[in-house]
Amino acid sequence: TTKMIAYIAAAMLLFMGIGQIIGYFRYEPGSGRYSSGLVLGIFLMIVGLLIYYKAEVVVSIIPTRSEERRV
Repeated sequence: TTKMIAYIAAAMLLFMGIGQIIGYFRYEPGSGRYSSGLVLGIFLMIVGLLIYYKAEVVVSIIPTRSEERRV
């Protein structure tokens, strides 16, 4: 179902965010690698949590085939 897809997308964003945060702390500060990784990681985790807890809202935004036929 589309709600399950929203949960999968939320989990992917959470894992990507965790990966960005780990990457940020893994490299030396002066190397320039992953300099925005902390901000990006936090952002991805927030979006993932929003999608997880508000899956119904996300699902309502996504058009389905039955809605396309009615238009």
